[in-house]
Amino acid sequence: MKFTIDVIFFDNNHHVLRLGTIHPNRIVWARGARGVLELAQGAIAGSQTRLGDKIELIEPQISNQGGGNKTEDSPIPSII
Repeated sequence: MKFTIDVIFFDNNHHVLRLGTIHPNRIVWARGARGVLELAQGAIAGSQTRLGDKIELIEPQISNQGGGNKTEDSPIPSII
C-alpha cells in the first residue's frame, strides 16, 4: 500500500473491535476480527465511529440512468 488509510475491524456480529489510521508499509490485525473495512484517510473521524458500534453493510440499489447498462456498486457501510 502506498498511501495512508483508515481501517475498521469488526467481529461476527459486525461490532467494531478496533479502528485506526494505517500508514504505508504497515500491517495490522485485531484478535477476534472477522472482517475489516478499508476506508479513505479521515473517514473514521468524519463518521464518528467508536469501539462497539455496529457496522451495517447495505446493498446499493441497481440504477439504470441515462438508458445505459445497469450498474451495481459495492455494499455501502453505515454505522448504527
